Amino acid sequence: MSKSTRWPLGLLALAALSACNNTTAPTAQAPEPVAAGAPSEVASPQPAASPQTDAAYVLTMDNVTAYFAAQAGLARAAASDPALEDLSMNLSREDSAQYAARLKANAKVRGIIEQSGMSTREFALTGETLMAALMTQGALDAGQLKAIPEGIDPASVQFVKQNKARIEALMKQLQGAG
Repeated sequence: MSKSTRWPLGLLALAALSACNNTTAPTAQAPEPVAAGAPSEVASPQPAASPQTDAAYVLTMDNVTAYFAAQAGLARAAASDPALEDLSMNLSREDSAQYAARLKANAKVRGIIEQSGMSTREFALTGETLMAALMTQGALDAGQLKAIPEGIDPASVQFVKQNKARIEALMKQLQGAG
């Protein structure tokens, strides 16, 4: 795969599909799990303290579809400008607010994301929340987890479960475009 096709969605899709299909037991135990489907008082996952942090970001098909549209636009732009590929990657040392700020600082990247109908903040939160929910649901389906770990929003996991086919179709469509 060429560098220009290794964009953030590729990582998202690979991780999500790996989680869904992996049948090996996890190596680390999840801290204080919450029973799947049970009422929970667990706080939604939050990045490091930030005045811009959304306490409970809600996934919708509209924001997931916009996220994938932005990913497609970023992939097309990175094909002609490889510097954009590295810029649009979420670095593990960044929280979602820092990632969004870095994306916003580049006019071309910001414009591509905004054309999809999202702010850079919404893009970062959607990607982070979607990835966590996909990984969690995949681990639950594979029997690697018996319950949703603390820090993962149960509503996001339920959203992914209910919209699995639509999300997978968006992933496949985007992979086919690359």
